[in-house]
Amino acid sequence: MYAYCHPARRIRCAIRQLLLAAAAVFLCGSFVLADEARTWTDSTGKFTIVGKIASNDGKTVKIEKSDGKTVSIPIDKLSKTDQQYLASMSDANPFEEVEESPFQPEEPAMNNDAAAPAPAAGGAANGGQPREIRINYNGIRNVDFEPQNDDFGIEVTPLPEVKLRTKPFSVPPNFGFWDKLEGMKVSANGRVLLGFETEVKNAAGHIPIPVGANDKDTRVIHFTLADAVAGKVLSEAHFIGEGFRLLALHDDGVRFAVRSEKFGFGNAKTLEIWAFNGPKSIVRGFRLEPFGDADWDPRKDIQWAEFVGDRLLVGRDDRMMAINIADGRPQYQLPVGGKPAITPDKKHVVFWQEKHLAILDVATGKIICAMPFDCGRCPAMGIDPTGKHLVCLANNELTKFNLQNGEIETQFTIEMSMNQNGGIIVLDDRYILSPNGELCDMQNQVKAWNFSGAARIKNIGNTAIFYKSEGDKGNGAIMSQELPGAALSKHLDEVMSKPGFFCVEPGVKVRLDVDAITDQQKKQEILAALFKKLEANGNVVDPNGEVILKASVESKGPKEVNFWGGGKVTFQEYVSRLEFIYQGKTAWARSGTNIPGVLQYDRNEGLNAAAAKHNHPSYYIFENAVLPRKVVKPSDKSELGATRVTVTGLK
Repeated sequence: MYAYCHPARRIRCAIRQLLLAAAAVFLCGSFVLADEARTWTDSTGKFTIVGKIASNDGKTVKIEKSDGKTVSIPIDKLSKTDQQYLASMSDANPFEEVEESPFQPEEPAMNNDAAAPAPAAGGAANGGQPREIRINYNGIRNVDFEPQNDDFGIEVTPLPEVKLRTKPFSVPPNFGFWDKLEGMKVSANGRVLLGFETEVKNAAGHIPIPVGANDKDTRVIHFTLADAVAGKVLSEAHFIGEGFRLLALHDDGVRFAVRSEKFGFGNAKTLEIWAFNGPKSIVRGFRLEPFGDADWDPRKDIQWAEFVGDRLLVGRDDRMMAINIADGRPQYQLPVGGKPAITPDKKHVVFWQEKHLAILDVATGKIICAMPFDCGRCPAMGIDPTGKHLVCLANNELTKFNLQNGEIETQFTIEMSMNQNGGIIVLDDRYILSPNGELCDMQNQVKAWNFSGAARIKNIGNTAIFYKSEGDKGNGAIMSQELPGAALSKHLDEVMSKPGFFCVEPGVKVRLDVDAITDQQKKQEILAALFKKLEANGNVVDPNGEVILKASVESKGPKEVNFWGGGKVTFQEYVSRLEFIYQGKTAWARSGTNIPGVLQYDRNEGLNAAAAKHNHPSYYIFENAVLPRKVVKPSDKSELGATRVTVTGLK
């Protein structure tokens, strides 16, 4: 649409425009039409903002940003040029937000004298740069491993149920083939945040690319924030610059945590807190290096983070730190083994440390109770929606605890694709779900179902949230489903209750076969140990049993292994195997080797001498394996059935 000015009026129009332009130059120091966006700079040259004039009363100008929000600034605090600032943050940002920013300063939770001042209202310093928090690492309180109670257990308050939309709703497609989904996080109120990362060249045509932003190290990080309750997309925002990866989403569904992302040890050490500032923009609050005092680069890298009320728990493989999200200051830290489990009410953290399970009170930063639990390595953990059960999985051994008294309710062996930092989705006291969609029935100790096709799976309570991506070919979709659900639960019960479904269960006769063990003393010890395990499971040991429990050791010959930090060494490899065999087919099996994952050695004796001490069969698996109480008859399928996740729903 065009506006045409009559020649007689054109002179008056030109004069009026000239007067307006002169007024703009006088008031603002640079020429801009009211309906054009430009970069504004304050008189100190330290603060800038992009927007157009909303109003001007001669003393104060209001500027409307691209996200629709308005900021005001006294005219005498505006610069006389358009150049952008290069200096650092001053005491106060004159671009005062009309709407309240999510980054509001609060009283610090602890005195950390070396920390930088808390972010001012508006959160980000220097026109978009985050405020740097300098940590006094010596001033952080170390939590002592001194349990306050002798008895293990806590009471957890279940959270109210959140009704999520089950019908799929669309989310935008990827920017291109190389646009990677780096994370999916959910909040307790049903918000879903997807984080993507790609190169600048792949984002061209999807978002405006600044001139010169084509360096190979420049990344495009973009986010889609959706409401899984209402079934709609709330925000699409992006950041162009250094690489970041999504770590956690606050329960307010606005603030989120990211870490620096670049190849190489020590390049994932920086933590930042960001927030959505309208439907199209992001505010960067503050940044810090929680483990910057580590003397080894890999120990500086951040592995995980979770918001817990007004704190952010951030961790690496062997340490966790609690950070006040109002001012970015660390409150306390403690050694942990991997990522802990957080109770539904966000009041307690259950963690594993040095062959113990312990419970931390998040508010006080003190350990409430602890008990022995030797699972061999850091377990993947999860807590059910009621807060009554804790599930741990390590070395394919699953243990379900009663979280109120610490008693073991179930323990068995199962193969599931778990990542320790991904945790376990515990749906209820019977079913768990792996991040890859494997549904396990803990009551019957079987992998019961598989949900395939989802790019990511998260949960709120017993409701799974699926994100299905179509890449750059079309819109993706988010959908929710209560699992296992009445129909699937009924179907599984009917199938597993049929006679003969299990080849191993209490009452079944089992024959022991240890003939492949050549060491006679070990053979007798293994025979006695397996006999005891079978009886404990309710099986009958019988030389005529149709099911065979076989223990064997096989020599594989020399094998060269390269140990990081040590070098190459040759072992004589032996594979130990334990299996249930039914009608000539393996129904269940576990195996191990004599080659250690970590080789400890004395420099005086050398690496080869230390390796030679392991050149014999390992019998650990026979003595320590947990035999399943129930084993499904051998089948070509690892589960009873599957559901395919598509953009139109679950098939």
